[in-house]
Amino acid sequence: MNAVIVFNEFNSITCQDKISYVVNQYVPYDIQEKLNHKVALILLMFLLDKYNLNIKDIMRNYDGKKYHISGKNIYFSNSYTDNYVVSSISDELIGVDVEIKDDENLDILHEKEFDENVILIFTRKEAYGKYLTLGLNYDYKKFDFSSKSLCFKRYGCYFNSFFSDNVIITTCSNFKNIEFLQLNYCELEQFVNKLLGDKAIQY
Repeated sequence: MNAVIVFNEFNSITCQDKISYVVNQYVPYDIQEKLNHKVALILLMFLLDKYNLNIKDIMRNYDGKKYHISGKNIYFSNSYTDNYVVSSISDELIGVDVEIKDDENLDILHEKEFDENVILIFTRKEAYGKYLTLGLNYDYKKFDFSSKSLCFKRYGCYFNSFFSDNVIITTCSNFKNIEFLQLNYCELEQFVNKLLGDKAIQY
């Protein structure tokens, strides 16, 4: 189990009430988060369903921690930017980041990285920090993530990068291969309706 899923129609969402209701039904604590976090949780549930895992049993153990579902061998990571929401899942540690290609942040670079795509480097640094469960709370300037390859191993883990429209997505995990999925708005709403069951007709 090692996958990343991308939803790139966040600004088109019109079923906010459905999404909020489903998340509140499946998650055992009061979610006051923004809509993008709730959509990330829906994507996580979609991945659980894809792997034929019991969504209710797993999500009732979700306690708001960013990287791991308590009591389960399930690790996840989320990222958002502009119109994109990305979720990843694995049975070992995983980190994911999505960034718009034309953003620039030179302050995060190691000296060997200046000839590289700045945003690609940044997604690697962010994904690695999430893999470590630290976010960017580590000395990321000391780590060199330069590589011409979109898939490479360094610091004991694999980095996989994907280009989608105007964004770059990078995962960091213990696996060389990762399944890359995309979900459109129609598919998202169909899945939400599936989770709602008979209550879908009320919305």
